[in-house]
Amino acid sequence: MQNKKRIFGTILVFITYLLFSQSCLKFRISDSKAIHNFSKKGVPLFTQNVMINGYNLHYAKTGNDTLPTLFFVHGSPGSW
Repeated sequence: MQNKKRIFGTILVFITYLLFSQSCLKFRISDSKAIHNFSKKGVPLFTQNVMINGYNLHYAKTGNDTLPTLFFVHGSPGSW
């Protein structure tokens, strides 16, 4: 019985953490701040928003166009 309570408590804490991190914590950075942070390190950064099939897509690109492309799909909890 004690082991079931411990497992239930652990699961409850984990679910609470997931809900809290999704709703309360926002790890956002503005495009201008990102561009500034990159430029401090000597790296140019280009950001843009485009509308595709009614959905707003935000993207950022940097680096050399002659090199292979590396594509990241960003997820939660961040939104940039």
